Amino acid sequence: MKLQNIIFPEPGICMVKELYYHAEDDVEYDPANRYMLFKNGGISVFDTYFNSITAEKWEKYTRIGSIKVTVKIRGSFKISLLHKERLFSGGVITRNLGDFEISTDAGETKEFTFSFDTQSANGMFCFSLLCLEDNSVFYGGYYSSNIPKQQIRDVKIGVIICTFKRERFIQKNINSLSKHFFDDKNSDMYNKLEIFVIDNGKTLDIDAISTDKIHVFHNNNTGGSGGFTRGMIEVLKLNEKAGFSHVLLMDDDVIIEPESIVRTYTMLSILKDEYRDTFVGGAMLRLDNQYIQVESGGRWNAGNLVSLKRDLDLRKCEPCLYNEIEEKADFNAWWYCTIPMEVIRHDNLALPLFIRGDDVEFGIRNMKHLILLNGICVWHEPFENKYSSTTFYYILRNRLIDNSIHSIAYPKKHLKKELAGQVLREIFYYRYKNADLLMRAVSDFLKGPDWLLSQDGALLHKEIMDSGYKMKHIEEFDIPFTYSSYENSFYQPDQIFIKKIFRLLTFNGLFLRAKYIKSVPAFNARPINFYRVKRALNYDYTSRKGFVTEKSISISISQLIKMLKLIFKVHFKYKSAVNSYRRDGRKLMNIEFWGNYLGINQCSDKLPQVSMSE
Repeated sequence: MKLQNIIFPEPGICMVKELYYHAEDDVEYDPANRYMLFKNGGISVFDTYFNSITAEKWEKYTRIGSIKVTVKIRGSFKISLLHKERLFSGGVITRNLGDFEISTDAGETKEFTFSFDTQSANGMFCFSLLCLEDNSVFYGGYYSSNIPKQQIRDVKIGVIICTFKRERFIQKNINSLSKHFFDDKNSDMYNKLEIFVIDNGKTLDIDAISTDKIHVFHNNNTGGSGGFTRGMIEVLKLNEKAGFSHVLLMDDDVIIEPESIVRTYTMLSILKDEYRDTFVGGAMLRLDNQYIQVESGGRWNAGNLVSLKRDLDLRKCEPCLYNEIEEKADFNAWWYCTIPMEVIRHDNLALPLFIRGDDVEFGIRNMKHLILLNGICVWHEPFENKYSSTTFYYILRNRLIDNSIHSIAYPKKHLKKELAGQVLREIFYYRYKNADLLMRAVSDFLKGPDWLLSQDGALLHKEIMDSGYKMKHIEEFDIPFTYSSYENSFYQPDQIFIKKIFRLLTFNGLFLRAKYIKSVPAFNARPINFYRVKRALNYDYTSRKGFVTEKSISISISQLIKMLKLIFKVHFKYKSAVNSYRRDGRKLMNIEFWGNYLGINQCSDKLPQVSMSE
């Protein structure tokens, strides 16, 4: 059984060769014909993110026997089978498990298979090719293992993609998945995959896109949680006939390597019984620097999120080995997360959090095991490239809800301190709308789950959107944008200790005469950037847009008073709100609630009917 295909860089997906192979100039890759052409003496090593195989995870979670590698060549090579481990103190130890000369007759292509014979299952298995004859060609290959047919599970995956007005990304990903899985009848995954596109923007042409394997649904704009939950419901409707074993939740604005889905499918097909309810997650790699990993699994930490394996440079072997060391994870983000159908039930759906925190809560509630593998990933635009005032509301409110439902300790003294710190920071930056959204987040949480039950998610989101800053092109502002001022803000030194204390005592110069008009970063700004500034153009380099904030002593004082009143309210109402979410939070997770929330109860006869005895 094939475990992993050996793959090459592909235009439109990723062309960073070091993620696929390590080679010098005497090895040339031909992307049009998808092969590697070697000069005599040329060497390529496949100890890489996509083309090594993590022996210990396949050994731990699945029923595999010994691992083999098959290579397809023309010409003459020496293949070396390698076993690599990361040393505790850093560095990599490499063991050579055998060298074999392989060759073909002139013009012939041939496959050769070798077994990694070793007792150690730690680290990675990989191989290298040394060319022994000019113009030898490597066409690829695969890793495999012998597995009895009766031990292979029947797996079928419903891919759920939630989208909002990103037609270009959706069409590209549908075309890619269709090419690799729907159009190729020789694929092991033919008829093992269907796509459910939930269109929160109602802009996709359903008739033009839909097929027997691609299902498109217009949905009210209820955010990521509403879109993904609608997808779960639609999979449940079809499940008796279609027989899905898993759903794969995937963002709309990602680039996907189809081999990631193949490896996910293979892993799920041969899981040991004790891991049959496992989640399989995909890492997020940066879309701008495709070799940098943003996160591979996450830890909730009461809302102080920890992105595991952050900022690894996956062009190198050692970070790839480190990447496969297992750590405790509470969730995997829904940019790529595979969930067993036994978890997707009428009484066990997501929380209606709109954005930010739905995947976290669902993972804390349901995820017993999480498998993460090198080579299972998506490329996504980094979140620091998406400045939005709405996140101030959702991140804080949803943090409080998630902690409450799962009895995660977050004392009210911590909330008071965090609320004061975040609001003061936004006041220091004259970002008064953000300060209001932070306070509204806490105020809405204190209203309890019955308030959330009664909300129209789309209308609430519109209110939140309208309450924040709108990013505009800089030519629309009366403040001239000065790039040098913006750039210098990153390097502006903080003041010496005495002056820093004075600055803080004056609320970052709020009560001193303002002198400057400046261009400052929208992301990663510091209080010193706004010290004695009258007006600031908050600039986002990625979008080339920004918004203007202006110092106002009267608004600052009114917001300070509002914050103190809210802290007083927290003191008396926080415990009651926490207890109400802990007691009644599951009201927000069942299909009856979601039918009303999504406006699909008019089709209640088509909703999954599950007896309460289950």
